[in-house]
Amino acid sequence: MDVEVESMRYIIVYDSNTQSLLDSGPAIDCADCLEKASRFPVQILTGGYEKFSALYPFLRTQKILYNIRELESLNPYPVEILPGQLYMGDYRQATNPQILKDLKLNALVNVSNEGSLM
Repeated sequence: MDVEVESMRYIIVYDSNTQSLLDSGPAIDCADCLEKASRFPVQILTGGYEKFSALYPFLRTQKILYNIRELESLNPYPVEILPGQLYMGDYRQATNPQILKDLKLNALVNVSNEGSLM
C-alpha cells in the first residue's frame, strides 16, 4: 500500500509499551523516519498499546491499516480533556448510547453559542 505521508496531518505511532521519548525502540525509530517525510509533527502514544487498551478496552482492534473509506466511516469518540473525567464532543456523540456507556458518562453539559433572547 502506498501512503503519502506528507499529506497526513495527524500521525500517531505506538508500539507495545513505550513510556518516554527518551526510550529507544520501534515506536521512536518509526516516528523519527515518518517525521522526516511529514510536514506535521509525529506523536508517540505514551504507554503504547498496552496502556491504551487498558484505559479504553472498547476501542481495541486487531486492525493495523485502514483505507480512506474505512477511516471516514469510523465513529470518533469525544476528545478527552481530563482523563476519565471530562470529554468534549458534539451533539451526535452526546446522544450516542454506546459512547455514553463506553465512557461511563453520568452527566452531560450543553454549551452553545446559539441562545434564545429573553
